[in-house]
Amino acid sequence: MTITLSGTGLQQIPSSEREVVYFDKARMEINDPGGDPSSVWFVTNGLLVVEMITGNRQFGNDLFLPYDPWFSNIAGDLNGPIYIAMQGLLNASPQSVGTLLTEEVDRCGNVASDSSWGNCEIMVGHVDTVTDHGIAEPFWTFMNSQGLVYEDGDMFTDDLFLNPFYATGRPITEAYWTNVLVAGAPRDVLLQCFERRCLT
Repeated sequence: MTITLSGTGLQQIPSSEREVVYFDKARMEINDPGGDPSSVWFVTNGLLVVEMITGNRQFGNDLFLPYDPWFSNIAGDLNGPIYIAMQGLLNASPQSVGTLLTEEVDRCGNVASDSSWGNCEIMVGHVDTVTDHGIAEPFWTFMNSQGLVYEDGDMFTDDLFLNPFYATGRPITEAYWTNVLVAGAPRDVLLQCFERRCLT
């Protein structure tokens, strides 16, 4: 889909257009149609999660317009935490690397500590010095993972992402446990929101 914009500040967007495609958990966009299509930054993941949590939608390099935040679930079918509820967690202090993750969050964004989550043996794997949020070790491993890559007719093993934050953006919350319904059955889930998508 191509979104045509009008109003103040659109000199930041060539032709006042931004081509975007929405997926179930992310949005991809071409911000400069006149840019170099061979550049790894020609197509980027938009700041969809930031917009859904705060309601501030980006329409230019420095142009943000206020809209309503989202009330939909971050994970699961029902009863799970919703995007707007994460607003109060954006400034939570990071836990240090190696700390067991034992905090849980409910649908409304209330956080409580439950030591039984320590039985899962999931720890903080990295602390981002830009946003000052810890990243759960399984998510950090995924963000640095390698896999089978196809390029110029060849298949080989390589890094899946240009850098750890290329696809997800930087963390904007800590990682929390929660319980959600998946296909009608309760499931324990670890979730964490990044600028461009939430990981579970």
